Amino acid sequence: SSQEIPEPRRQFSAIMSSSRDLFNAFDVDGNGSLDLREFGALMRAFGASANGRRLKEAEVAGILGRVDSDASGCVDFAEFEAAADVHLRRPLPDLGRLAEFRAADADSDGLLTVEEAAAAARKLGRQLRDVGAENCGGCDGRRLINYVEFLQLLA
Repeated sequence: SSQEIPEPRRQFSAIMSSSRDLFNAFDVDGNGSLDLREFGALMRAFGASANGRRLKEAEVAGILGRVDSDASGCVDFAEFEAAADVHLRRPLPDLGRLAEFRAADADSDGLLTVEEAAAAARKLGRQLRDVGAENCGGCDGRRLINYVEFLQLLA
């Protein structure tokens, strides 16, 4: 008879799989670690913030430096897990639209312009809800949408 996996372990496995999928989606070069650009894109895409505003490059570098326990200059999966527990919303949102989001992110910074988000929504056969100031944050005077906001704005 096959032994059933206890419920907490099953949930843990699902979280680990989702976290691994998330990590791999941002490991653009496939080398098993996230450099500053990849790590920053992931953190921004999932709404990591400092005092309610989006992270600047120096802040991302500071977080990377704190979680990069082996001082390699990159974040491996174990280090990512430690950072995710502190800086990313849990549970992770549905990752089912992440590929479309990443494909639309022309500059790979983890944020979409309203135009990029609308194009991604069209490819999914959907449209965006009204993108007012209350629905997406601003960065450098531009309206930019992270992945969590993108999911909320899909109509």
